[in-house]
Parts: sequence; structure tokens; C-alpha cells
Amino acid sequence: TLYDLCTKLKSPYGEKIRRGLMMELFTPQWLENNEEQFEEFYIQSSLLPLQYASDLFLNHAMTDWRTLLPRIQKPCLVIGGTESTTNYKSILYQASIIPDCQYYIFEENGSHFMFIEDNETFIQLIINFFESL
Repeated sequence: TLYDLCTKLKSPYGEKIRRGLMMELFTPQWLENNEEQFEEFYIQSSLLPLQYASDLFLNHAMTDWRTLLPRIQKPCLVIGGTESTTNYKSILYQASIIPDCQYYIFEENGSHFMFIEDNETFIQLIINFFESL
């Protein structure tokens, strides 16, 4: 369960679990070709003590935003990926309940960190969104 995972993050094996969780946020192809960059991300992630990382992860994963999303009163852009740990169908759902919302689903390089894996496309999406306002 999620609670078990968060408990394990606080255990002596926590760093190994953190590393595994971080690896799941990227596509296997990206990890294979970007070992040094992944290590940099891992080092930065490790600056957050596991106790806090565990609490933040649990809080973020267990918060239900469904009643708040329709109340957003500004134009929105939600972005997901077909290979993300966050199911892209949840992005489609979010886009459907947020007024004045645009969305984009990365099919290639569509990991949780698509903004790293396909930075050029991601930046262009952001530019296009702001230009549409």
C-alpha cells in the first residue's frame, strides 16, 4: 500500500526505495542514455530528508482535489504523459472539470518528467499557452 511504501521510505532502506521511485519517473530509454543527468537529479532529491519526502509524497498522493479543480477561475494548461506514473486519463479528467482548460498528453517521451525528456516540446507548449491568453 501507499502507507507501507512511505513507511519503507523512512526505513534504513529508504535511499534504495527513493532511487527506485525516482527511476520510475523516467522512461527506460531516457535512463539508459542519461545516467549522469539522472545521478544529478537523484543527488538533488536526496537533499530532502526521507522523513519529509515520505510525508510530502503521502500528503500529495492522498489529497483529493476533485472538488477544488472546477473552482479554478483562470485559464489552465494540464500536461501528462502516456508513460507517466500519473495515469494520463487523470489529466484528461482534470481538463474536463477545470473551466477554460487546455491539455496536452505526451505520447513519446511521456514520462512523469516529460519536461526533461522532451524539453523542446514542453517549452513550446508553455509558450503557445501563454500566447493564447
